[in-house]
Amino acid sequence: MTPRWVERTADLEALVDIVAAEDRYAIDTEFHRERTYYPRLALVQLAWAEEIALVDPLAADPKPLVKLFESPALAVAHAAQQDLDVLTHAVGAV
Repeated sequence: MTPRWVERTADLEALVDIVAAEDRYAIDTEFHRERTYYPRLALVQLAWAEEIALVDPLAADPKPLVKLFESPALAVAHAAQQDLDVLTHAVGAV
C-alpha cells in the first residue's frame, strides 16, 4: 500500500471529501513541542478502507479537516488526548 502524500490545500479538500464519505477512518498526528506554548502540528496520518494518506500541515492549510471531523464518519484514534489538543489548536475544532 503506497500512501498518498498531501501538501496542497486543494488536495486536502478533495481528500476530506473522500474520507468523510467512509463509515470510519483512523487518525494520528505528529507534532513539534519545543520552544512553543502550543504544540505545532507537523503531520496528520489518515487511514481508511484500503488507503493511507500523509498530510503535511506545514505546506497545506489543515483547516479543511474540520469538515471531516464534522462528518458522520467514525474517527478511530489511540491515546488521542494530545492529538485532540494539537488538532483543536491547528484547525479550531475536533
